[in-house]
Amino acid sequence: KCFLPDANRVFGQRTLKQNARLWKLHGLAAEVTGYLKDDLHEIMLCKHFGYYEIEFAEMTKHVPLKRSSVRNKREFKEYLDFVEMFYADTLGVWLGKDDE
Repeated sequence: KCFLPDANRVFGQRTLKQNARLWKLHGLAAEVTGYLKDDLHEIMLCKHFGYYEIEFAEMTKHVPLKRSSVRNKREFKEYLDFVEMFYADTLGVWLGKDDE
């Protein structure tokens, strides 16, 4: 038999500190763009993890392929780094090293 460890057991689920930093970034980006934090969160999930489309009533909605809430620490860090770089490059928004 082949044993494959569960990545969340090896790396642990994302931390509250990581999540707080992500939402602080979304808040700063919301101030610049005028979008809601929740909308920016969905957009960034789609941008990083990809998405599928749902069509209804002649409208198309993008749905992210993965959610951040179930990512392990390593995967969440990759996502958080992506969001930070995108916001810094695109909007001029970033947090210092120790900001939460």
